[in-house]
Amino acid sequence: MSSPSIPTGFIPNWVGFGLAIAAGVACIIVGAMQPYAGLIAIGAAAVISSIIAWVSGAKSTPSVNPFKKSFGATIKEIEMIPWLIIFGLFVVAVLIAILTA
Repeated sequence: MSSPSIPTGFIPNWVGFGLAIAAGVACIIVGAMQPYAGLIAIGAAAVISSIIAWVSGAKSTPSVNPFKKSFGATIKEIEMIPWLIIFGLFVVAVLIAILTA
């Protein structure tokens, strides 16, 4: 039996992007406190990619489940050029994470 999650049909599209940006900011803060450049790079990539996706017209769906203590977002319908830029950002972030580990 799964835990019920909060229905997201009434939540505006921008909330999903806000959750993704908040998760990226959290990565940056934790990475700065550790200090770990890889986590900072991944957080920066999350923030920048969320903004790129939002500005390019992608759709987002927030996902909040207080019973599992989780939140996040699914970002979809990203056009090809923004998707390639976002992919490149995460490739660079992962390389930074690997090389600074």
